[in-house]
Amino acid sequence: MNNLKTTPPFPEELYPTKDFKVTDNHNIPREVFRNNTTAVEVIVKQVGNKNKTNPLVNKNTNDELHNLYADIDILQNEVINVKRHLEETKKCFQIVLYEFKKQLEVANQRDLRRQTKNVLMQLEKEKLKTLLDSKSNLVVKLKKELLGMRRLLKFVIKGIQYAPEIDSDCDYGEFERELKRCASLKNTKAFDLDCLTFDSLL
Repeated sequence: MNNLKTTPPFPEELYPTKDFKVTDNHNIPREVFRNNTTAVEVIVKQVGNKNKTNPLVNKNTNDELHNLYADIDILQNEVINVKRHLEETKKCFQIVLYEFKKQLEVANQRDLRRQTKNVLMQLEKEKLKTLLDSKSNLVVKLKKELLGMRRLLKFVIKGIQYAPEIDSDCDYGEFERELKRCASLKNTKAFDLDCLTFDSLL
């Protein structure tokens, strides 16, 4: 029995710690690594309490979940309030927009009336200006004609002033004597057309 060779122990580098002890208790969780070269399965590390849960961690997780659900409820309520305020704001904005359009239409109508009045006044002004220009042209023409007549009258008056005097007293006296002679012969002749005068007919 003493001549039997025992299997040499595993190299120390395969043990994770110096306190590692091989045990057959399969209830202890372990991590197993396989060496594909030698086809030997070796336990290299013992994981203590791998699947054991920490109650403090679970409590913190539950509290966090509760807080998250509470935050979600708060956010949902805020979203509902925001939607309600948004609807109210939209209604108010529509009312304001309607009033703005109404006021804009009134302002446009007022501005249109003012522009129409200005255009009519401008047309009336142009009409009066045209009439005034025509009257001014007529006055200028009349002034020119009056100046021409004035020069003509001056020329006529000047010609009359320098015309030779005609002595018509002799001719008139002879004419008067002839009429008297015809009137004296009226009694001697019944009707003489050659001696008929205006005075004899009276």
